[in-house]
Amino acid sequence: MIVIELGSMVADICNVIRSYGGKLFFRNRIRFLFLGCMIVVILHFFGIFIHPFEVSFDHFEYPLMLKNLPQIIEDHINVPKTSDQRREYDEEIFLTFVIKSALMHNASRLVIRNTWASEERFSDVKTRRVFIVGDCKKSLPYDEAIECDKMIRKESSQYKDIVQADFIDTYYNNTIKTMIGMRWVVDHCPRSQFLFFVDDDFYVSPKNLLKFIRDPLSGLEPSSKLSMSNKVPRLDDRLYGGYVFPNSSPMRHRTSKWYIPLSEYPYTKYPPYVSAGAYVLSLRALQEMYYASFYTKHFRFDDIYVGILANKISLNPLHNRYFYFWKKPYDPLEYSNVIASHGFDNPYELVKIYLDQKSRGNA
Repeated sequence: MIVIELGSMVADICNVIRSYGGKLFFRNRIRFLFLGCMIVVILHFFGIFIHPFEVSFDHFEYPLMLKNLPQIIEDHINVPKTSDQRREYDEEIFLTFVIKSALMHNASRLVIRNTWASEERFSDVKTRRVFIVGDCKKSLPYDEAIECDKMIRKESSQYKDIVQADFIDTYYNNTIKTMIGMRWVVDHCPRSQFLFFVDDDFYVSPKNLLKFIRDPLSGLEPSSKLSMSNKVPRLDDRLYGGYVFPNSSPMRHRTSKWYIPLSEYPYTKYPPYVSAGAYVLSLRALQEMYYASFYTKHFRFDDIYVGILANKISLNPLHNRYFYFWKKPYDPLEYSNVIASHGFDNPYELVKIYLDQKSRGNA
């Protein structure tokens, strides 16, 4: 009897252990399955699974692909102007500031008019400025839109430097804003030799900007930093210059401000492009880009889109390290060569630094 009871006890203990071990194994399997799913979700979230499906930039083609695009562009440029148009174009301008401005940034516009974009800054250099803005009613709540409309009308009447277009004025419509600026130049300012596209939160030294335009190669970086093809940009009558990103990749991180899905852009790299915050175009380069855009699919990021247009017209961007797409900490001596620096959304700070640099002969 004792032996039987002992055997029965051992069997019961084994059954308990087996039952507990099975539950433990089941729980561990659920835990590992959950952990595996989380890892897959995180990897998907960061775009890891997208990269294997990207297309090599060696096969880059961006619609529309037209073999005769250069001739089409040339035909557009050479369309004869009417007598009324020729009269409108009488004034020859050396440099036009095309400033991409947010609707409610009236304080920034006022400061810019009186500092780096002042049309009276140089007695021997003819300059012009224009601010590109969107539609108040489409971009703002009703009450704000009413005030915005009044403000924009007043500015336009007083300074005659506002170009307002029918689009929602948001970050992801900056490509529209840029192309409206190009269209305005082509239609209303086609005798400006150079165009400076810039955001309204930049410090700019017009003096250093003119130095760059007159001698673009003086601040040239090694050719390996200029473009993926390592070609020194051809400087005939075409200039596309600023801070160049020669080898950047699309952002596949889904929470990124710059996320782009494969359906919109399948390639591993972007064409070389200049940071959209501040860049220089010669008139010929702008004309070619503008007319190329008629046959080029829209892209949400303006700097990439302009880079795509440059690629289509075989124009390599020119890099200059004195264009800062970030806010360069202020130092009176180090700012002596700065052409443009981002991050000046405080108008009072912009005035202070501009006047200091101007007094030192650097702006």
